[in-house]
This record gives sequence, structure tokens and C-alpha cells, in this order.
Amino acid sequence: VTKPLLETSRRGYLAAISASSYSYVSLLKHFLPIMNPGMYSAS
Repeated sequence: VTKPLLETSRRGYLAAISASSYSYVSLLKHFLPIMNPGMYSAS
């Protein structure tokens, strides 16, 4: 992070949220085998 939050560009924001969302989905895929049926994840 090089700038304050309010100086974030649209491009920077979209890159960050994309990486964050992809990481979250990847994490859920790894935990799926140990999750109980019917469980859900809150983001």
C-alpha cells in the first residue's frame, strides 16, 4: 500500500478486490472436504 485509502484509483481497487475474492474462493475450496453438509460461509 502506497497511498491513503481515499486516494485509491478505480483500477487499483478492482485489482485488490479481484485478488481478495479469488483468494477467498480458493480457501473455501480447500476447506470444503472438512465442512459439514449444509454449512455456509459468511464473507
